[in-house]
Amino acid sequence: MPLVIHLIDFSARNFWVEDQMDYFKEKGINQGLLTISSRGEIHEAALGNGFDKVQCINRGFFGFFRACNLLSKWSKEETVYIYAHGQLASIYASFIRSFIGIDFVLCHHQQPRFFSLLRKRMFIRASIHMALARFYLIRAHRIQSFSPEVTRDLNSKRINPKKIAEIPLGMKFENFLKFDTESTRQKTKRVTKIVSVSRLVWEKRLDLGIRTVAELLNRGVVVHYSIVGEGPELPNLMALVKDLGIEKHVTFLGRRKDVNVILNSSDVFFHLSLTESYGQVLMEARLVGIPIFSSACGVAIEMEKLKDPIVYVFNGSNPNHIADELLRFSRMIESGLNLDAPNPRNLYRNHEYERVLREVESLFHELFESDL
Repeated sequence: MPLVIHLIDFSARNFWVEDQMDYFKEKGINQGLLTISSRGEIHEAALGNGFDKVQCINRGFFGFFRACNLLSKWSKEETVYIYAHGQLASIYASFIRSFIGIDFVLCHHQQPRFFSLLRKRMFIRASIHMALARFYLIRAHRIQSFSPEVTRDLNSKRINPKKIAEIPLGMKFENFLKFDTESTRQKTKRVTKIVSVSRLVWEKRLDLGIRTVAELLNRGVVVHYSIVGEGPELPNLMALVKDLGIEKHVTFLGRRKDVNVILNSSDVFFHLSLTESYGQVLMEARLVGIPIFSSACGVAIEMEKLKDPIVYVFNGSNPNHIADELLRFSRMIESGLNLDAPNPRNLYRNHEYERVLREVESLFHELFESDL
């Protein structure tokens, strides 16, 4: 049986990678773990679960050559494939293939168009990363695309469609539940509760969300906007709220562990990101049953294509126009449209984590068979 090496750039525990390793082990897929990091908890967990090929390398040339030596040694015993998770791992995998000929499957975490957008802020750095991304996309044997946005971006780059497998990130549906709405939402108090859950970074456009809320307030719509998350944009966002004079209507909740409860107690989920490779929080919100008002990104594109009645995808960046669309969507929801919404566990069953694992397993078995 060929050997699949998970290549990552962190050392902390990660249920998504660890659960994949355990599942593939049960299915008879031989695996190992190689991290571009110092030794950490994920290495101990992997060793404790019976994986013997568990190593870490430093960043840079010496680490790269050590990775090549390790993989060359392992490839003498059996055929080796790399499963590269994320940008840095994909860069390493592409150069490893160029040096020692080991094929890799790219697990596409990088947001489409991110570096082209970043060029407006950091031209040189973004241009370098765009070139590297182009290189690893061409060199990859297969690419796991998390969403229609990723697939569309890959097609625009003229990546061979036969290399692309559209397999979602995968969600554990049982972790996100819809509560009794009568007890969690105060229907008699006419304050529309809008919530965003996001890392506070420029590409998530939370400043646009704040400006849209200010526009709603100017029109006499009583709303409260809660923002869950941490990130470098927090001081700028807080300053914007103060400048607009809407401090009483916007709350920054920081990092929270009770996102499920917060979603259940809100009226509208507001997502403004310029780009998403998947957009896990969109699926979390949909599993909870909260109406979703989102930019055209990640899995929201699939939701729109499926004509999900409680998902509205907007375009543009004018807060006045977005406020118009949000009010129109809110009236649709208030008219009872959400009462006919299909069960998300049926509509999005291809996103259920166990099903996704089976799809990735099939991808590797097809790879193994094609190389026999």
